[in-house]
Amino acid sequence: MDCDKMVRNKRLNAVISFILPGLGQILNGDEKRGIKFLIGMVVLHIVIYYALNNVVGSMISTLYHAYSAYDAYKTCEM
Repeated sequence: MDCDKMVRNKRLNAVISFILPGLGQILNGDEKRGIKFLIGMVVLHIVIYYALNNVVGSMISTLYHAYSAYDAYKTCEM
């Protein structure tokens, strides 16, 4: 993908994707991947709320957000 066409600043999109997983991928032009990350975030947070409402759940959530940011950064380079 060419990161020069839309709002495709890879660092900014990585930060946006850390805050809301999937949004950075959508801004990069990869809507399907972004929607998958958004759905994954919702499912993960529901599971964490009901089953892992502790430090482990918080760590898993943070890792998911960090991976989403990394993916948005790398997706912009493709």
